[in-house]
Amino acid sequence: GRPSRGVHDAVSARAMVLRDGETTVALVSCDLLIMDEHLFDAVRQRLLAEGMPEDFILLLAGTHTHSGPGAYGRKFLEKISMGHFNPTVFDALVQAITEAVLDAQAGLSPVRFASLTTSTEGLVNNRADPNGLTDPELVVAAFYREAEESPFAILVSFSAHPTALGPWNRHVSADYPGVVTEAVERSLPGSTCLFFAGSVGDQAPAKVGIGFERSAWIGETLARR
Repeated sequence: GRPSRGVHDAVSARAMVLRDGETTVALVSCDLLIMDEHLFDAVRQRLLAEGMPEDFILLLAGTHTHSGPGAYGRKFLEKISMGHFNPTVFDALVQAITEAVLDAQAGLSPVRFASLTTSTEGLVNNRADPNGLTDPELVVAAFYREAEESPFAILVSFSAHPTALGPWNRHVSADYPGVVTEAVERSLPGSTCLFFAGSVGDQAPAKVGIGFERSAWIGETLARR
């Protein structure tokens, strides 16, 4: 809940809208610690006011970075972990998320997709029990426009907490999920990569290097994988 000292790397809201027949789904990945019902409801109401179908499905997810913006939670524990509620921050988040979804909806076109689940090695530790279970799976879905060989959208899910950066860090950062998305987008120009946290539980990221080297190492390793 302490104030940040600056911005190390950009945080964002990335959105994808899918429509199949009468069903419309908006998937949104935000570089935030959590989503609560107040933020979800505000975004949904704003989108309905902007013309989204009444029965559209909204999946609003935080990447769970522990270094993202705070001051948008209203409950006691949220205030302790993210700072006291600031309506200006809350409204800015609602506006940014809404704009991301509307931009995605404006680009609807026929697509095909492929998905793959693979395993990783040496990237996840069990923070409660060194010999405990880990979830090393990396899940990827890629979406392609008709007649295009390169994906325009990539969904990535991994289960380690975005805590490669520790409590020593007082700069805004998307942590390793931000490194993943930026690296994938660099390798596929014009694409958008959305990160979704998996079953984080007691899954901690492996840490190699010092400072921001830690988020860069695991993020770049996952992007290559």
